[in-house]
Amino acid sequence: MPAITQTMHLISGDTLQRQITANNGNLAKWLKDPALSNEEVVKRLFLSALVRPPDEREISLVTTSIGTKGPEVRKQVFEDTLWALFNAKEFIYNH
Repeated sequence: MPAITQTMHLISGDTLQRQITANNGNLAKWLKDPALSNEEVVKRLFLSALVRPPDEREISLVTTSIGTKGPEVRKQVFEDTLWALFNAKEFIYNH
């Protein structure tokens, strides 16, 4: 079980935010790869963070949020998704 300080740092700490938005991070590299679809990026995020593939509902939630919006919205949705995965009980209790 995580300590309260660990949980609070994950929720509000800048370390996690810097990692998620890093220009040389995996997410940034995946977003620059035109061969990767939104669904493929979602799958990579889940495999990287939770060590399991996303289900169809999870894929749909993320890809629907992106819709046909531009690259900045796409980037923000994926960053928010990764932040949510890192703050999920499934991540906190397993890592």
